[in-house]
Amino acid sequence: MVVLLGICLQFGMSAAQTLQAPMSAPRDFGMLGVIGDPQISSGLFNNPAGMSRSFVYAAEGQYLRLAKRQLNVMGFNVVDSKTQPSLAVGIGYGYGFTDKSADFDITSHDARLALSKTVIDNRLFVGVGFRYIRETVGTDDAAEVMDGFTLDTGLLFALTESFALGAVGQNLLAVNGLPRRAGGGVAIRAQSFVLDGDILVDFDTKAGEKSLVYRVGTEFLIGESVPLRAGFEANQATEAQYVAGGLGFLQTQGARGNQLNLSYKQRVDRTDEVESVLAVGVTMFL
Repeated sequence: MVVLLGICLQFGMSAAQTLQAPMSAPRDFGMLGVIGDPQISSGLFNNPAGMSRSFVYAAEGQYLRLAKRQLNVMGFNVVDSKTQPSLAVGIGYGYGFTDKSADFDITSHDARLALSKTVIDNRLFVGVGFRYIRETVGTDDAAEVMDGFTLDTGLLFALTESFALGAVGQNLLAVNGLPRRAGGGVAIRAQSFVLDGDILVDFDTKAGEKSLVYRVGTEFLIGESVPLRAGFEANQATEAQYVAGGLGFLQTQGARGNQLNLSYKQRVDRTDEVESVLAVGVTMFL
């Protein structure tokens, strides 16, 4: 954790702009807290070290709807720890666009590549994620463009099968709209239950001031086929609070199968406008 914080503090950026099209897995929007238990594509987006913890080849398609901006995001990602077990690989791409009736136009491209390796079998995992983001807000000469490459790092330490610690450094290279963050998560796992609590330090959203982001998420597996999820986030950087929920439908045939995920996240500290995200995803285990 100290190393990640040290790396993060070496880079600076302007926080004048804010990324409008956040890309993540549908599971993440239902739980919010996932750093200590980053399963499959949750690792690609939140803690790349988690991709090595399970033996899996999974492809996922997703659709996100952000009501406030009338913004649609379509994405696809693959996480593979089967083909080369010594080095798990995740790739992803998301494209965002607004409705024709939106107040202003937004287009975004979000591409990711993440690598993860097991350092100690079943115990210690490390990972790194590379990301290219390009987002245009507005049109013609008035358009604001956020464009650049950034870097994430991650670590996951499984003390036992039921207890894990995660640490991350996010957006370590300067890109407008992506605040540098560092922090960690603690996860408790049972056969049909997960509880994850995360704390992140945001270095850039409030100029010259560090802010905390608290997240907690839980997941229950009912009948070995229906995961139910819930989460809460308190973001001191944006002075916002969110609640979330989701469910999935899992069908397996031996090592193969598929899962449909539905999630919903909404801001609850203000009621004058709806700020929400609806996430739908289909995952195929190959």
